[in-house]
Amino acid sequence: MPDSNTRLLEKKNRALQLLQEGRQQEARSLFQEVCKADGNDTGARYMLAVADAQLGDYGAAETGMRQVTKAMPEMADAHFMLGQVLQGQQKLDEAAKSYRKVLSIQPGKPEAHYSLGCVLQSQGDRNGALRCYRQTLQIKPDHVDALTNQGGALQALGKLDAAVASYQKALALRPDLDYLRGALGVALVQQGNQETGLDMLQQGLHINSSRISALQVPTPQDHRTIEPGNLAKAAQSLPDITIATTIAPKNIDNQREAINSWKRLGFNVVSINSAQEIEQLQSSFHDINFIIADRDAKARCGKPYIYFDDFLAYFRTTDSRICSIINSDIHLTDERLKTLVSTEAEDAFLFGCRLDVSSLATTQGTVFRDGFDYFFFDIKYLDVYPENEFCLGLPWWDYWAVLVPMLSQVPVKKLTAPVAHHITHPINWDEDNWKLLSLKIGEYIGMPEQPTIQMLGYCARYIVFLIDKYSEKIALA
Repeated sequence: MPDSNTRLLEKKNRALQLLQEGRQQEARSLFQEVCKADGNDTGARYMLAVADAQLGDYGAAETGMRQVTKAMPEMADAHFMLGQVLQGQQKLDEAAKSYRKVLSIQPGKPEAHYSLGCVLQSQGDRNGALRCYRQTLQIKPDHVDALTNQGGALQALGKLDAAVASYQKALALRPDLDYLRGALGVALVQQGNQETGLDMLQQGLHINSSRISALQVPTPQDHRTIEPGNLAKAAQSLPDITIATTIAPKNIDNQREAINSWKRLGFNVVSINSAQEIEQLQSSFHDINFIIADRDAKARCGKPYIYFDDFLAYFRTTDSRICSIINSDIHLTDERLKTLVSTEAEDAFLFGCRLDVSSLATTQGTVFRDGFDYFFFDIKYLDVYPENEFCLGLPWWDYWAVLVPMLSQVPVKKLTAPVAHHITHPINWDEDNWKLLSLKIGEYIGMPEQPTIQMLGYCARYIVFLIDKYSEKIALA
């Protein structure tokens, strides 16, 4: 009959086998039994902490791994696993300390250099991260993750040639990884290789769309600078132009000033809201024409967001030849804008990006290039939009607003002048809605179902680059 030590060894071996088979819960139970029977079995304590970590119980894993490193301070694997657990809990300073301890014991361990680089990159120390990735690659030149992250750090530092080269090496090693095509595509576009970059992104996203293939790149002659004299002639007879928005029941003063900037330029303004919100807002916006929405997205999203389709339905009831949708906190700053819109949005779709500023007292800011905030379009193009679930205030609707007319062969123009200012504030997207709506737009452009979150992020960059490539550029002198 086997003695107790033999039974414990058999139990520990069985637990190791279960862990290798991915049956972590069963393995953890057996390791717990071994540790209870023999409190000095550091190896079992280590494997129990590994099982805890794999099950996502980082608190228990940290406690266990600290016990192991205390008992065996020169055990590099234990310090490394402790670093992984701490990193998983975003305890980045402590994780870095653990990885450095590993490297003091085992300086040739590539994963420790790489993991330390990841921590430093998360902390914003890109140069420190680069040193770690380079050390990783000196030891293991085919480390795909180190090549990828090295590319990201170089890209963030503006070293685009080196970033592209790093991504290309990673892709040569793992041509099956679509996210590498996404990363390389973005870097190529930023490098100035727009055509190659978009093709690479399209390959990574597996987009197959005859509508995209049919798009024509504007010629240099299509990109124009409008002189003041031309606007002065057009200003002699301006049509009614209606801007529709959804005023939010918060940040009232900022929105009021933004909407007043539209009215000062001569635009008509309406706000489409739920009946409940209108009751809250009317006293603060007594001069605004509120339209009660027949429905909203509160049941689905928790807030009464207004559907993009319902803005289009409202425009069908107006007499305005040119219609507009603008976010309610966008301040229009150029007195020539209505005149420009009256000429450039007729028989076309005109849009632009905002300038993020710290306050309205300054004209210095940063152009927000990852989205769009104002749209003017000829009413005859309302019917190009298929029925959809996009809402103002939720992600992706601004991409949808421009992408659909573009792929429907409507002349699309991007105003490059900084005519729309926006006071910066924190943005918190709901991830579930972001993913759901991204899948809707992905379906429209021919992207396969169920892409990863990472690839959906590359989809967003692809759409921004695509719109930039195929839109005429309009500047103001």
